[in-house]
Amino acid sequence: MRWAWAIAGLAAAALILAGCGGSDSDPSSEATAPPLTAAHAREANATCEEMLRRTKVLGQGFIERASGATPRTLLELQTELLVQPGLDVLRDTARRFRRIAAESGNPELSLYAGLYEPLIQVGELRLQAGREGDPAESQNLQRQMEEIGAEQRQLAVALGLESCRIDFLRALVESWSS
Repeated sequence: MRWAWAIAGLAAAALILAGCGGSDSDPSSEATAPPLTAAHAREANATCEEMLRRTKVLGQGFIERASGATPRTLLELQTELLVQPGLDVLRDTARRFRRIAAESGNPELSLYAGLYEPLIQVGELRLQAGREGDPAESQNLQRQMEEIGAEQRQLAVALGLESCRIDFLRALVESWSS
């Protein structure tokens, strides 16, 4: 049962750190939109790779500390060891993507970068719910973050950003065996 809570915690972190996804765009704007250059695509992929590296570190630290935790303390550990630092990772990544998107002028990359803001906002609400000891609200907020992350992943596919099609839950789970 403890590992079920740990997996749920990793899912929460995955959602918070799930900063890669997609959205529908106006087809009429695509004709005049500047294409994503190879240099901007490389920088975007490198940004996602850095986010993945940091995510793995968070997952490893969480697993080391979560062993033997009760459901109540596990929510606290998730909140402080995954959610709080995950928000820092998201903020850093969002800043980098806003800059890359502005430099590229590509509207799809701007949409992708813009989805970090709702992720961060919902992540901050998740942080608050965790600190208040509300697992039901924490799960509700995780689901909202999953939806935003799914949109980002769709955009990453459309943009051809292979490294941004990251499954953060898998990255966190893989961090257990690293």
